Amino acid sequence: MITKFLENLHYDYEVSMAQIKAKFRNRPSVIIDVFKLLDYGDRYRTIQVVIIQILLAVMDLIGVGIVGILGALTISGASSRGPGDRVSVVLNAIGLKNETIQIQALVLGLLAAAVLVGKTVLSMVLLKRTTFYLSRRGARISSELIRKVFSFPYLRLRQQSLMEWQYQLTVAVDVISVGIITTTILMISDVALLLIMAAGLFYLEPTIALGSLLIFSCSAIAVYKRQHKKSLEVGSELAKVNINTNETLQLVMESYRDLFVRSALPDYATKMRDLRFQSADLGARRSYMPYVGKFTLEVTMVLGFLFIAGSQFLLNEVGRAVANIAVFFVASARISPAVLRIQQGLLMIKGNKGLAISALALINEVDRKSTRLNSSHVSES
Repeated sequence: MITKFLENLHYDYEVSMAQIKAKFRNRPSVIIDVFKLLDYGDRYRTIQVVIIQILLAVMDLIGVGIVGILGALTISGASSRGPGDRVSVVLNAIGLKNETIQIQALVLGLLAAAVLVGKTVLSMVLLKRTTFYLSRRGARISSELIRKVFSFPYLRLRQQSLMEWQYQLTVAVDVISVGIITTTILMISDVALLLIMAAGLFYLEPTIALGSLLIFSCSAIAVYKRQHKKSLEVGSELAKVNINTNETLQLVMESYRDLFVRSALPDYATKMRDLRFQSADLGARRSYMPYVGKFTLEVTMVLGFLFIAGSQFLLNEVGRAVANIAVFFVASARISPAVLRIQQGLLMIKGNKGLAISALALINEVDRKSTRLNSSHVSES
């Protein structure tokens, strides 16, 4: 009778957890649920990081603008003509109006390099600090979750294997803090970079801005539409296979003598082999997915450069066309990695969502238990 009771209890738990996981898997606002795990102070710091990333994106726009000025200055110098009105205003503002063209080109080149490299270095430092900070927040969430799980009834603890508990309380929480929250912050900063660069390019040359936006956006959307469902499925399957592998290995180690006497070790070795090959195939698919976007973007950049170059020489004079092409070339060096990071970030979030669903389901269960407990205390008082 006790065995039957435990089997029914385990079945009810499996049905309940399956329903909760399905809710998170089909819910579009999982990112919002994840950010709700952070307290007010952590959310405030996260917003600060996003604002700083947006301000750093302005540095990219300034650097690209300087390169465009340098290109226009070079063409005007080669054709023995004076610089245009926009170039003259900038040269006058930085005190280079009366210098030779060699000095002007040198200063502008160094200034553009300093701005672009400085932005990259600052972004690296900020990313490192953000990753470490959110990693420690994940450890805090994990420790708090472990503390609450330790107050569960014994029968509830027996409803899951040791490996399932280990995965939910450690690996899945790390995926939430670093794999989802950090990736989302980087995506927001990259989206801000694209918007700022698009606004600047529209002011400079609407044709370049519109062409760049259409080319890179269509490419990224096409790849994402093709890959995002696969990423979620692969992430979920990989989590299941890894848990099954660890459970099987633990069973063999704990029941080695019994399995040896029953000559069952070869069967478990075969099972482990099959699981490892499944994990290898899923891991390879997950690792390959980001490269699809990379290769697609490389082709897009070549085709986009040909389109922009042809349109500029048809619509503008040679000097302005060369300057605009230089702007597009440098802007593409900033836009294309941002588009690639956004695309890969979306795929990573989809894949990490599949890996983190078990932890989100457990946190949901803990919250429901806490709510019921608080409600009972209120009614008693």
